[in-house]
Amino acid sequence: MNSLKRLGVFLLVATLLVLVSVGFKGKDIHDRAIIVGLGIDLVDDQIEVTAEVISPGNGSEQVGTYSKTVSATGKTLAQAVQNTSQLTGKEASLGQCVLLVFGEQLVAQQNLGQLLEFFVKSDSFKETATVCCCKGTAKQLFESVEALSGSVSLSLSAMMQSQAKEIAIPTTNLLSFARSQRELLQTGFLNYVETVSTNNQSSNNQSKPQVYFVYNKVAVFAKHQFVCLLSQSQTVGFSLLKNNVSGNMFVVQHNGNDVALRSDQKDLSVTFKNGVAHFSVTLKLQLAQTDNFGQNNSFVVKNNKQIPQELLDQVQLEAQALANDFWQMQTQYNFDIVGLHELLRSKFGTNSNLCCLPMQQIAVEFSISAQEK
Repeated sequence: MNSLKRLGVFLLVATLLVLVSVGFKGKDIHDRAIIVGLGIDLVDDQIEVTAEVISPGNGSEQVGTYSKTVSATGKTLAQAVQNTSQLTGKEASLGQCVLLVFGEQLVAQQNLGQLLEFFVKSDSFKETATVCCCKGTAKQLFESVEALSGSVSLSLSAMMQSQAKEIAIPTTNLLSFARSQRELLQTGFLNYVETVSTNNQSSNNQSKPQVYFVYNKVAVFAKHQFVCLLSQSQTVGFSLLKNNVSGNMFVVQHNGNDVALRSDQKDLSVTFKNGVAHFSVTLKLQLAQTDNFGQNNSFVVKNNKQIPQELLDQVQLEAQALANDFWQMQTQYNFDIVGLHELLRSKFGTNSNLCCLPMQQIAVEFSISAQEK
């Protein structure tokens, strides 16, 4: 009988604990403004924060609507974020933020070091959050209506995280970018996002035209300062020399017709001999004529036609030119976003000369070949 009583008391206490925890959790969520995307701009020497917010509401407020943005300013980033809480009446929650966007004017005029430090040291902000910069203001970007999604943050973040192996666009996150600004030559990159208007309109907000995003360029930073913007072709050259990036598409001529060849795999190696860094890249190509997106959610070529050698030669020449064009930018502006300094350190060890070795003093050779997969 005593055992049954003890069991009954245990079950009663456990039930009460569950009910109490659920009650506190519900109240906690109800009091929070859940931020899924954050844009940062410089406006009249103040920091302006634009937050895309989802928040469980009450009354007529719609739950799960991703079209709400809130903007606030402050002398510091921390103050601006806090001021968003005053506007929403709820505590700003950054734990679910997946996208961080820096506006064009802020990038051009301000060192990003202190801004990044705020997020890196945050107990809740995700180190894997996608980080980029944009043309115009981040506020304008977040106030756009994305053509294929109700949320700018969720759509753009998902697109960029999956694109490195799909369409050969290198991407980065908060941790990777923050680390790049502390390693050897202290250089890194952010994707540069532009919005392109369409003729479509949102059924929920017909006053705003829908847009889609283009992010086929990258902006280079050194010691948290903007250095230069790579063109689309230079970004392609960068992608050819970067590991874990594939999906390059080449259009070549054959019998007077355009033929598309896709490289969804490549072999990349870097060796050092007689003071020269040798980049060896082998692109593995397929004819991109018949596609199937149903296998592993990726582009799969279904035909087995043989690729003439003259087409492979054209790809090789084009890829070589793209890589050279990108490398000239690295040499001209003295940045290293392919990690060559880190490779030198891993091979020869750290020394004072290596930490400040200019790109102009590193001899490189490229060997790019193309073969049928």
